[in-house]
Amino acid sequence: MVMLSSNEPDPYVILAALGIENPTSVTSVAGGTDTTLWCVQQAGETYALRVFRPKQRDLYQREQIAMNLAVEANLPVPRVVAAEICGDYPALLLSWCPGRTLGEQLLLQPWRVWALGKSFGRMQARLHAVADSDALGA
Repeated sequence: MVMLSSNEPDPYVILAALGIENPTSVTSVAGGTDTTLWCVQQAGETYALRVFRPKQRDLYQREQIAMNLAVEANLPVPRVVAAEICGDYPALLLSWCPGRTLGEQLLLQPWRVWALGKSFGRMQARLHAVADSDALGA
């Protein structure tokens, strides 16, 4: 069992609420600034557990809708496997997307900054086109 401060959600409790019992491993993922993220492995599958702060219920709902719309539009985004509010913590269990972050790729290939930036911008535009404000309640 992972030791957590009293202010942090327990990923094992949240995973159980999402239907994931006895995961093989649960590893904290660095880099998330708005939510807490763990890489979860169970029964040969890898997932991302994204846990929002208690005050982020609206964001949790909008992101769930936006991700489902993006999947329906065949965009390369994680699929929402399960969603639950566990205690005060909204949580999404997502399919794991292997690969490197844009920042990691830029460190490996800094000469590709322009091409990667353009590609990132195009993908952002596609995502924003799918998730219109009416569907998200914004």
